Amino acid sequence: MGGWHRRGLVTAPIFLALAALAACNGGTPSPAVTSAVDLCDTASQGERFRYQFSYRLESPKQEGDVDTTIVGDPPFALQAGNADFLFGQTFDGAFESPNNVDVTVATGGAEAFEDAHYIYMGADQWVNLQGEWVQATPQDIPFAPLDMCNAILSGLDLSGVAPVSETIDGNKVARYEVEDVELETAVAIWSAPSDPGRLLDRFSVTVWLPEDEDAPLRMESRAVGAYPYGRELIMELTLEIRDLGADDIKIEPPV
Repeated sequence: MGGWHRRGLVTAPIFLALAALAACNGGTPSPAVTSAVDLCDTASQGERFRYQFSYRLESPKQEGDVDTTIVGDPPFALQAGNADFLFGQTFDGAFESPNNVDVTVATGGAEAFEDAHYIYMGADQWVNLQGEWVQATPQDIPFAPLDMCNAILSGLDLSGVAPVSETIDGNKVARYEVEDVELETAVAIWSAPSDPGRLLDRFSVTVWLPEDEDAPLRMESRAVGAYPYGRELIMELTLEIRDLGADDIKIEPPV
């Protein structure tokens, strides 16, 4: 049966929750960016930064007559007669090159989970359980910030987009906005056989950049698709990168 596949899901309950799917204008804007994905490379060259990534998946219960004879080939994880589906996570953390991450994960949706705190340092990984750090089973860093940056921006052409000058938290930024563009974002995050990978290929993307540098400050991506039997599937993504190159970011093993 077609399910949702994502390497490195944070905890078993979270995996089960996803698997349950199967049963103002002014100033002078900065020059146009020629390659969106280069912004992710610029962030990686900063060697350390803080970030927040969040995703939200929603599929309201289908109203009216429901055709249960259409299931998809292979069958979709979410079927016409299923109840409302809503699930999301927020990853609030710090990154230090080459692959160290200290992140707190908040999970919400139809069923709530307690926040979870993880530290990843290569093959060494820890999780805080009820105030105590314990060694964790090695896994890929879930929704790693640079991977998500590339997933959102890869294939996005900003060369012809005129930025708009804005102010965020007192800082001048340039906002780039692209509507209804074909991207492989859902495939990159969830895999091609997944429901999002099969249904979501048109995205609206907004990117905010500091006017004095090319590193991304914030990006948002949204896609809306429909199952062959009619119900909607909505995905929303947000990634913020801040404190690029901050000297006070130092990820170490838990005490």
